[in-house]
Amino acid sequence: MPISRRDLLRVAAVVAAPAALPTALRAGIPDAEWTADALTRLAERPRILAADERATISAIADAIIPRSETPGALEIGATDFIELLLAEWLPESEAISFREGVAALDARVRELYGAAWPALDRETAAAEVAWAEASTPEPTDAQRALRRIKGWTVHAWISSETMQKQVIRTNITPGKYEGCVPRPAPIGGSR
Repeated sequence: MPISRRDLLRVAAVVAAPAALPTALRAGIPDAEWTADALTRLAERPRILAADERATISAIADAIIPRSETPGALEIGATDFIELLLAEWLPESEAISFREGVAALDARVRELYGAAWPALDRETAAAEVAWAEASTPEPTDAQRALRRIKGWTVHAWISSETMQKQVIRTNITPGKYEGCVPRPAPIGGSR
């Protein structure tokens, strides 16, 4: 069966794009394509995150990309995207490690501020995000989890249909097709 040029370009893009990214960016981006169909499949299966884990992840995503004149992380479904990654992309051992990191994040803020992540004010949440991003020789499980949440949130936000169509206004097919356009006469005479 012959392969079409379009299919060949798709394969080349999938293979080449991740290799061109810096290692720090590649670490948080899944190989699988995220689509509305995948989110629908997620809604049909049992949730894998507990309610308190979802609340913590949602609060962190909201602290990273809050609603402004553009939709925030919660409006585009960042928490569902992260849950989809945990359910379908991450190996079970990494998903368990990630969930332990989320629990460590919540335990940290409870110890420091006497409240769970969802109860933190914007300034405190921003300080915790800055703490997780701080360069350390050996990041803690909590820092690793928050860094992953940030990477996945940004990826979900920028690649969401809402952002692409309504905010960025990506034009997948620029210009217009004109199949029967008369050719201009050659310069210097006729053919």
